[in-house]
Amino acid sequence: MYQQKAVFFDQQVNESWAADEYDERERNILKNVFARSGTFRKMKILEPGCGTGRLTRILSDRAGPCGLVVALDISPNMVKTARKRLEGRKNVQVHLTSLEEMISRENSHESYPGARPAHPAADGRNQAENGKNQAVTGKNFFKDNNDNIKFDIIICHQVFPHFEDKHNIVVLMHEMLKKKGRLIIHHFISLKQINDIHRKAGTTVQNDTMPGSEEMKALFTESGFKIIFMNDDENGYFLKAVKL
Repeated sequence: MYQQKAVFFDQQVNESWAADEYDERERNILKNVFARSGTFRKMKILEPGCGTGRLTRILSDRAGPCGLVVALDISPNMVKTARKRLEGRKNVQVHLTSLEEMISRENSHESYPGARPAHPAADGRNQAENGKNQAVTGKNFFKDNNDNIKFDIIICHQVFPHFEDKHNIVVLMHEMLKKKGRLIIHHFISLKQINDIHRKAGTTVQNDTMPGSEEMKALFTESGFKIIFMNDDENGYFLKAVKL
């Protein structure tokens, strides 16, 4: 499903938007996001589309040693860079997969190739060995005592437009959250800017657009979420929803 996009993002791994540390404006915006999102301490957090791990590192700090961050990306180069950036962090798992594929493996109890902590960093022969030794099965890895996949928080940072089937993905995320679990969708730019940039890209992401506010409200309400707030202005796009 995401093969062409994986190739595209592989080629973007060293671009400033993906590789550089957050600038002052972005850091200030993120402070506001975290202030309005509730605590991340000791939480079990899922981050689809983690890229090079810029936000993942912040989430790791906020979750603390008793929390867990499960970071996903479809791009092998992004995952490789994220694992390097997150080396030594015992509360982080980095996976080369889409959210849809992860759910499919979990529900079928398939083995999960290459799933491993962000530590120790490994490449070449060591990477193959660690991938084999630390591969996990779907059963009991992301699941609670009732055999359900449950996270406290899902945060989609700069990734939501790239999901192929947005209705399906919201339903899946609802399934993966605990009751009253939080879903955060965030971008540093507005909906109009997001869509303009993607449409003008002339690449595999040119059709990856953010739905309008009414469509998003309907999508989330029909999927069993309550939208707490939705902001779309010069400080970016920010949606917080809670699973009912």
